[in-house]
Amino acid sequence: MSAEPLQMVEEDQAAFELLRRRWCLPPRGQNDLEALEKIVRRWARVPYENLSKLLVGQEAPCKRRPAQVIRDHLAQGAGGTCFSLSAALCSLLRWYGWEAQVLLADRHYGPDTHSALCVWVQGRPYLVDPGFMINRPVPLDANEPLHLSLPQGKLILRPQASQRLELLTPGNQGLQSRLCYKTRPADEGEFYRAWEASFDWDMMRYPLLCRQTPDQLLYLRGNYFQCRSAQGTVRRQLSKEEVPRVIARHFGLRDQLIEKALHLWTQTEGGIRGRTL
Repeated sequence: MSAEPLQMVEEDQAAFELLRRRWCLPPRGQNDLEALEKIVRRWARVPYENLSKLLVGQEAPCKRRPAQVIRDHLAQGAGGTCFSLSAALCSLLRWYGWEAQVLLADRHYGPDTHSALCVWVQGRPYLVDPGFMINRPVPLDANEPLHLSLPQGKLILRPQASQRLELLTPGNQGLQSRLCYKTRPADEGEFYRAWEASFDWDMMRYPLLCRQTPDQLLYLRGNYFQCRSAQGTVRRQLSKEEVPRVIARHFGLRDQLIEKALHLWTQTEGGIRGRTL
């Protein structure tokens, strides 16, 4: 029986060393908060995307190993959804020497529908969330709400009872709850079950991508594209022909991966949200 993604094997360690050199990351053994911030900030530029997830799960759910996530990113510009990104980053941080654990979170469409990490630095727990692209470690043990300014806008982390931490965003209608983290680390079985269930979610019916660059936050959902920067937010509805070009140009995925995934979606009943790309 093959090892699960959080059980590190030799190929993962080789991929981590390749990534460390390719990205000029801190050396192993440097386990302070500054080193963690550098790694998390660089990892945040790996795109959130479900095209590669669709391809590996087209016959049966397939949990990609950290080494595969890294190889796919370096070769094809791919990333992953929150579960594969969390598992890969968790293993990378453990390889560095940190104590890292997976967390599950509830969203409005169901429990355990998001994942993140708890990373311990000098006896203090920090939240790291590659799926929501929180690009720096955030203390998990704060007793008061934390206000963050990130490329995706302002976020508020508000402690709740029963080891929970709610993430909210301000808007015209007041604060909107985005998700609620369970700050008690999940065991690996819980994490894998949630990951496997995610292959059947509604979000697998259309392209969903998000990518953070030093000065922009890029988002694509179906045919809807949004670019947010200091200059403002640009929103567009894309034509069928524009979708693959936008994915390649703005999210960095290679043409072959895009072509295969979009072809699969057009073969599914109802197309993307009832529309055909």
